[in-house]
Amino acid sequence: MSHARPLVAIALFCAVLAAAAASAAVITVTDCAGDPHVVANPGTRTTYLQVGSDDLVLHCTLVPLPGTDRLVVAGHDITIENPGSVLAAGSAANAITATGTLTATDTTLASSGSNGQLKIVAVHDITLTRATLAVGDATHDGDALMVSCTGTAPNCTISAITSTLECRHVEIEAQGDVVFSASKILTTSPTDLVTIRSDLGNVLLGTSSGAPTGTDCCTAGKERDGNSVISGSEGNLYILAFGRIDLSGIDVVVSEFICGRSGVDDVGALSAGDACGACPGSGAAASVAADIDLSNATIRNDTGKRGEIVFCADETRAAIDLDHVVLIDDDVSSTPDLAELNGCETKPRSGCPHVVGTADTDG
Repeated sequence: MSHARPLVAIALFCAVLAAAAASAAVITVTDCAGDPHVVANPGTRTTYLQVGSDDLVLHCTLVPLPGTDRLVVAGHDITIENPGSVLAAGSAANAITATGTLTATDTTLASSGSNGQLKIVAVHDITLTRATLAVGDATHDGDALMVSCTGTAPNCTISAITSTLECRHVEIEAQGDVVFSASKILTTSPTDLVTIRSDLGNVLLGTSSGAPTGTDCCTAGKERDGNSVISGSEGNLYILAFGRIDLSGIDVVVSEFICGRSGVDDVGALSAGDACGACPGSGAAASVAADIDLSNATIRNDTGKRGEIVFCADETRAAIDLDHVVLIDDDVSSTPDLAELNGCETKPRSGCPHVVGTADTDG
């Protein structure tokens, strides 16, 4: 008799948990004009598709309903897959927010407005497979495409597989690894910018398996088979990683600054431009592998306004691998302006701290 009340309490507690679990559902939207979860609010100029703590599967083309020009999509795990897409044409900020994971497969997430924005945020992993994320169009530059994940238990990742990210400003930030495979980042001037951060992991945009097949790199639309970052005439690329940076086999044609720092203790404390700052030679060593692999890559900034190429691996402690890289910095009169590697801008590179391998082109 003395155990009856605890047993009843346990039974009630389990019933509450079961009811909570049962309340979670998967909401599949196949009619983006008529589904009751799709709601227009002309006062905020926004069409909302929000399912609270439930999971969302989008299987139709979501566009702003009449009287609105902005889209807000929210749910727990969000899956957008063919024939689903999210398309806006106004100049407002559009947002897709997942409290769990976000998966986009064989789809387009886009805003074609002249000053449009698209912000994609998940707590857990973001996976893009054969997806196109674009802000702006042939006649509009767009404003910003932001992709980020925030979870640290475990550290969330952002993966792009055979996908394209296109906007004037592209910002990517993960707590864990950023991993690209056969994917492209394309930006258009003026003042175009790509920032890639891994706060607690690695930035892995390379192949580490030799040079991709195809013609020598590189102009927009004529890249090889691996990953690529191609800018307009005022482009800048900044990469900051807690761990290592792998750019092996990548094609980077960015007109001004191309800068990367690995082994950064507090990535969030640095501005994007800090990637181009002086390579520190002191401070605590990184607690993880923090090398920079440029092998078999093509990295050049000689196609627009002049800038610099700077890479710093764990405050000069870790290796920068140049094996078979094509590394072309801006020319200054008749003297090559060499890329700065681990604080060193002289040749032969064997005299630079922890710079290894033999470049195919370095000048």
